[in-house]
Amino acid sequence: MSGIQRISSPYKYVLLGLISGLCAGVGALIFENAVNSSTILFLQKVVKINLEMQLDGSPAVFFRETRWYLIPVVLALGGLLVGIIVRFFARDAAGHGTDYIVGAYHSGEEIPLKIPLVKIIASAVTIGTGGSAGKEGPMTQIAGGLSSYVAKMLGFSEKDRKIALAAGIGAGVGAIFKVPIGGAILSAEILYRQDLETDVLYTSLVASAAAFAIFGFFKGYQPIFIVPGFAFNIKLLPLFIIEGFLCGFLGLLFIKMFEGIGMFFKKLGILQELKPALGGLLVGAIGVFFPHILGAGYERIQSLLSGITELANVEIPFWFLLLILPFLKMLATSLTLGSGGSGGVFAPGMVIGGFIGALFGYIFKTLMPGIVNSEVPFIVVGMTSFFGATGKISLSIIPMVIEMTGNLNVVPYAMISNAIATLLTGNNTIYPSQKSRREY
Repeated sequence: MSGIQRISSPYKYVLLGLISGLCAGVGALIFENAVNSSTILFLQKVVKINLEMQLDGSPAVFFRETRWYLIPVVLALGGLLVGIIVRFFARDAAGHGTDYIVGAYHSGEEIPLKIPLVKIIASAVTIGTGGSAGKEGPMTQIAGGLSSYVAKMLGFSEKDRKIALAAGIGAGVGAIFKVPIGGAILSAEILYRQDLETDVLYTSLVASAAAFAIFGFFKGYQPIFIVPGFAFNIKLLPLFIIEGFLCGFLGLLFIKMFEGIGMFFKKLGILQELKPALGGLLVGAIGVFFPHILGAGYERIQSLLSGITELANVEIPFWFLLLILPFLKMLATSLTLGSGGSGGVFAPGMVIGGFIGALFGYIFKTLMPGIVNSEVPFIVVGMTSFFGATGKISLSIIPMVIEMTGNLNVVPYAMISNAIATLLTGNNTIYPSQKSRREY
């Protein structure tokens, strides 16, 4: 028995949590800087388009001095580069990452060090060139993979390595999105469609806190969204019941679209490394006319939360823009990741939900001005309900949104809407590797 195995369980799992937190925190810093560098290189310097978060709530600059004609070119070249990197160095670094790491947890598969390292590069290129993908998928694969690898090197058992992997998943998301509580719960929830892996919770609490502390020390601890204050109004509850049904039905549409486009590219008879290039080209073609769908999209949600209705310098009625953006974002995300691009589906999923909520709030504010005076709670609840239902993380997503927005008044709305949306999606999930329940 190794020295590690002789450590008593409470101390061992605290140690595992610290190891996973360190891997997640450092991994998040490296990955965040890689994405920022890639974005500056490809989008800001080549295309001259700015998708950065505007801290004062002003909209990102789209077509001002933008080389719009280069958007499809840069996305296609980025996809080609990712295809080559993945093809020759680590095939498992393609796609949205989270599903792979969930599958690795259930199978007990050992994760080679090259996978999280390649994932950093491939995802930075995908996101940095404007692909519709987020940072959380890569972070689950980076943090979970590194945590499992380090635990193995230190002599931990297979069971302990799986706990470290799961803790790394939550710690990675908790760090890069600054949601340590939600991240800790996520590590236990995301493994199953209708269950929790309670064995990982205590390790995950330590890991998520450590990763958040490390990442925040360099990047700040403030929430990622600036949300105007709003009071709880019991008269609005019926509207959030309706929003829950809408998010559930559209969540099912997204899952089917994501699966269908992924299957299309899987069967497509061209070289594997060309598939992400084709996906990037198609996303770029959409992005020329609707740059709102480029990147993760949190900047668009911040603009909506701040009450800004002119999201781009295009002659499109605002209501029509809100109507089509959820579907265009679903399509762009499915094309980016289904073709083999590298990134996460969490952030785009929340943005899709935010667009749905913005449309819903806009309609009811117009029809019921005496009752609904702000779209903000509908946007926040849309983010919660849509991805909570499609990713089967309806419990952890609620503290995540509280941490992201710093607002507690949204909780009752989010709980009821989230429950309805999740029940409607049933056993359907954006993560096929999730098992239904634990085996007792």
